[in-house]
Amino acid sequence: DPWRADNAVQRRSPQALQTLVDEWDFEVMREGFFVNMVPLRADDHSHLRLPSEEAFTVYAQDSARTYSASSKVAYSGQIAAIHIDGNHDHDLVGKDCRLWLGRMLPGSWLILDDYIWAHGDGPYRVGNDLLREQGKRIARAFVCGKALFVQWQHEPR
Repeated sequence: DPWRADNAVQRRSPQALQTLVDEWDFEVMREGFFVNMVPLRADDHSHLRLPSEEAFTVYAQDSARTYSASSKVAYSGQIAAIHIDGNHDHDLVGKDCRLWLGRMLPGSWLILDDYIWAHGDGPYRVGNDLLREQGKRIARAFVCGKALFVQWQHEPR
């Protein structure tokens, strides 16, 4: 997530919701993310403050990256857990999944945020497509809060 207004606009949402991003303080959101990561080994993850497609290009090319805490995280090219929570328009959620899910390890977790969301159905539709199309590759799936959690038994395609 780049935490930028131009990437946060939900184009499929009503106009009134699209303009809400102009009021958000994206630096506070970024800081809140890192504060929330502290109990989860904040030194053992990497966040690329880029749109998903740009982040994927960096991830696929770099073997190590320094993020804001000045720690280097070596990229293995494989992902144990991914939290998809960018733009919630259906086509962009689907694009995020197509980009990243090919890097998931067996036993890894996908967290598809806002699967239950009052302002649109992009994550819900993509999540349902994954459950239907990849069902034989899924070890378990459940909804907690507003997110869909999917554990892969085999690598997703």
